[in-house]
Amino acid sequence: MIGDMAPFLRASPLAMRPSLPLLSLLLALFFVWLFHGQTAGLNVLMFQSVLLALLWWLERPRLTLESGMVWGGTLLSALLVALYGSALAVVVNIVSVVLLAGMLLAPRLHAVNHGLMLGLAHVLPAQRAFLQRFNGDVLGRRSPILRSRTLVSVVVVAGIAWLFSSLYQASNPHFDSLLGTIGATLSEWFEHLDLALAGTFVFGLVTSNALLLRTRNETLLQWVARAQEQLFRHRHKPARNMLGLRHELRTGVLLLGTLNLLLLAANILDIRHV
Repeated sequence: MIGDMAPFLRASPLAMRPSLPLLSLLLALFFVWLFHGQTAGLNVLMFQSVLLALLWWLERPRLTLESGMVWGGTLLSALLVALYGSALAVVVNIVSVVLLAGMLLAPRLHAVNHGLMLGLAHVLPAQRAFLQRFNGDVLGRRSPILRSRTLVSVVVVAGIAWLFSSLYQASNPHFDSLLGTIGATLSEWFEHLDLALAGTFVFGLVTSNALLLRTRNETLLQWVARAQEQLFRHRHKPARNMLGLRHELRTGVLLLGTLNLLLLAANILDIRHV
């Protein structure tokens, strides 16, 4: 499979640079300075001009016709946003940036739709790669601080806990009062935070990571390398190992403990008030 993908891939100078997480943070701060409290316009052209110039200096890409069109189209769409500021120009610019991210992963691509799929599939893995590299290269730790399974477990446990707390809240006025007090306290804490500033920073960091960091989606790369129009069905046996079972056990323990804490709070309120 690697031999099939060789025409599409090449070694990237960015892959060996340990300073990329810090560079992403600096670009995110620059993004905040340009975009916080502002609408899309000249700031889009300024940010993407700096980002493209930086990528060009770091990568020194050998342009093909397709990749050259994507690089030029990204800069042209940013110029149109600066001139017109319309929603259509912004959407075209976002699509161009996603295409550029895909082309940076596989510069020899010959189909625009392949680059778009690679770019979209790269956005979330790039954020995980940033956290892992920041944890390892910048902080000097080797253990990753974010795993996909951990994130899924947290989301599932939080969703189920929210469902049961809503049921307790609807059936118990004292539990409803307790949650109301907790919510008011959290609101007082968060009202001093500038959520728009935080959102602008996160968006800038996501964009910088997607263009600076490199990940490998083997499934998509193999599909692009084959470039077959026919669809084939492949049966795969589900793989289950001890690590997966251990992860499921931890998720179950976390869920059971959370639900028991909610039930304990409801029972204490009942004993106190009823």
